[in-house]
Amino acid sequence: MTATAHETVRDAGRALGIPDPVTEAFVRLLRPCVYPCLYEQLPEESRKHAGPAARAGGSAHLPVDVVVPAYVPHLVTVDCAAIPTDVLDIDFPADGHVAILAEITDQDAGFAIHVPAGTETVERRPRETEPDALKPCASFPL
Repeated sequence: MTATAHETVRDAGRALGIPDPVTEAFVRLLRPCVYPCLYEQLPEESRKHAGPAARAGGSAHLPVDVVVPAYVPHLVTVDCAAIPTDVLDIDFPADGHVAILAEITDQDAGFAIHVPAGTETVERRPRETEPDALKPCASFPL
């Protein structure tokens, strides 16, 4: 977290009457994040430099040798090069894409698969023989 963001959180805590040690404990739990949204939801001043950084829904594009159960749907694919890695506090690939597949149930089966740039991929669609497979929703850019 940047010093400016840290001060902003401290100031907000003080304005709400939260003791500094509690605010500091909260700040230690905060992590940078990326919030993908629809182009139309961006503030006007951000639109001129914005471009798609992810694709939600639709089918995942994965290397041929990656095996994922058909019932685990594709949620989002993120373009790694579009993510500002200099603000993240985790290792994140600089190229290629990361496909996120997850089942939102009580079993929480999920996969995050990094596909390096230049890797040949195929569209992963449910097979007719997999009756438990969820049909993908229409794809849209974020």
